[in-house]
Amino acid sequence: MYAKCGNIAKAQEVYERISEPDTVSWTAIISGYAQHGLVEDALELLKRMVQMGVKANDVTLLCVLFACSHRGMVKEGLNHFHQMEKSYGVVSKMEHYACIVDLLGRAGRLNDAMEFIERMPIEPNEMVWQTLLGACRVHENVELGEIAAEKILSVTPESSDTYLLLSNTYIRTGSYEDGLSLSDVMSDRGVKNEPGCSWISVKGRIHKFYAGDQQHPEKHDIYAKVEVLRVKLKSMGYIPDLRYVLQDVNLVDKGGCLDELAE
Repeated sequence: MYAKCGNIAKAQEVYERISEPDTVSWTAIISGYAQHGLVEDALELLKRMVQMGVKANDVTLLCVLFACSHRGMVKEGLNHFHQMEKSYGVVSKMEHYACIVDLLGRAGRLNDAMEFIERMPIEPNEMVWQTLLGACRVHENVELGEIAAEKILSVTPESSDTYLLLSNTYIRTGSYEDGLSLSDVMSDRGVKNEPGCSWISVKGRIHKFYAGDQQHPEKHDIYAKVEVLRVKLKSMGYIPDLRYVLQDVNLVDKGGCLDELAE
């Protein structure tokens, strides 16, 4: 709990009070360090865990792979993946394979990620392909992005996220017509795009906000506050990124939708 709330020091303090930490305890503290980008600490904890005779499980190794992925530590991540069964007795699951695809994708090694998928001993699911597609958008690889999208849509044809990721990939590479045409494809196939949503918890109550929403009972106060924030942001030099806003609206409306969603 403390780690998820950002207080890793308190999490460590609570952990150290445990006289004989088990696999769950070790995994929790390793996960906390991993989530906060403290990869070296997470790896050191894994080493201590093994030295103390506590067996790592599939979740422990997933946390380690996650940490390596988000820090760009490709070599370390691959080493731990390949040693999972031999050193830890853990059989790789779909989540571990997806994490390695993410590891390679974040590093821009998309061809390696594709080869890794092709060599998987189990059939890759949409999570694996979605991970590759996300990397293709970031690194502007249309060819592999199309392959990944096709694989996903063959299983989940109603996946609006897939269309949007592929559309953004086209847009980033300058293929605006291809990107915009996917909106028509979605419409023809009856695929509906879920509106962008953000939320916040205040005094135990969850408040949700949708781009362009006019249904909230306190909408007037909300939009008034958003306008104040928008003016402050623009005075500080903020410029909304409109490249991926594909709706047929003018520039002012596009910027407004992004600002409202962000706030």
